[in-house]
Amino acid sequence: MFLLLAPASAEKEILPSTAYQTTKQSIFIKAAPDVIWKHMNFPLDIKPEELRGGLVWLIGVPYPIEARTIDGKVGGLRKFRWERGVEFIKVITAWMPNKRIAWNYKFWANSFPPESLDDHVVIGGRYFDLTATSYALIPENGGTALSIEGSTSVSTNFNWYAYFWARFFIGDAEKKILQLYRVRSERQQS
Repeated sequence: MFLLLAPASAEKEILPSTAYQTTKQSIFIKAAPDVIWKHMNFPLDIKPEELRGGLVWLIGVPYPIEARTIDGKVGGLRKFRWERGVEFIKVITAWMPNKRIAWNYKFWANSFPPESLDDHVVIGGRYFDLTATSYALIPENGGTALSIEGSTSVSTNFNWYAYFWARFFIGDAEKKILQLYRVRSERQQS
């Protein structure tokens, strides 16, 4: 019995390493870049049904409510609100209207109120971090190719496992967010 428990006990003493990854998704939208740009910079009043089927929300992550670009420029800010009192900011690192936007995330101690997320999935927490996101808009065939790239990290003693699930859930969330922009932009374009 001791031989079975010894590795588990020793594992607690090993400092976790950090693994970094980038996920990429893209979608074609039958709308002009300027229409999509507006929806990307001010996705307000987001309803859970607009992100229907998103696995990250099915496991209990609060739904996003809105994002607002406060100051559209490099160094400018975006403010993000989710259900359950979750709030954080994004610092814009690239700003090319109707072409590209990127940001880094800034979380503070009360960004995630108690019990708004499980400790293992708190973004910017001990085990998982979402560090940066970028979008690119490329006019194409009477519409726009919109792509998203998200950078994350995991810090556990089981990174191979955490890495897989972080990539899976972030990739799925990115797909649903792109679909939100597609539906809203195509509705406005028609």
